[in-house]
Amino acid sequence: MLTHSVPLSASVPAGPGIYGWWFADDAVAELKIRPEDTARHGLRAVNRCRETGYALLYIGKAQKQTLAERINKWHLRRTTASTLRVSVAALRGLRRIARDRLASPDMEIELSEWMHKSCRISWEQSDDAGRAETQAFLEAYTPLNLKGCPRNDFRRDLLKLRKVAP
Repeated sequence: MLTHSVPLSASVPAGPGIYGWWFADDAVAELKIRPEDTARHGLRAVNRCRETGYALLYIGKAQKQTLAERINKWHLRRTTASTLRVSVAALRGLRRIARDRLASPDMEIELSEWMHKSCRISWEQSDDAGRAETQAFLEAYTPLNLKGCPRNDFRRDLLKLRKVAP
């Protein structure tokens, strides 16, 4: 299971597996993700690392691409192919011209800089990334995932925000 996180500058392996995005406490608050909501709905709690003060909010898999490609190219560069970036952009109120396209290149840079400042990553190499991801979803509540996330009020609100360009 993804239990320890490292800075985004860490060298990520060039193999298959699963990865987790961890967000600093102030970023969790900015995104309006309240861990107490999970307890009220009887869901498993958001995983939080006490040593670093970061919470695991998203899990992904690298099956066709390597872990390094998924993290560095898909999630840290452009919003179009990243569920994580679309969700974070929507929660931060960044203006989009389409569901998966920010209004300007400057907004892509702003989002990337925010993620570098606010996030850490973890990974676990696995030749069966699909099975490892399914198992990880059973062990952690990751509210920024659409797949594998319980159908709750937060997920409903997130889906609504993702559809509407502010």
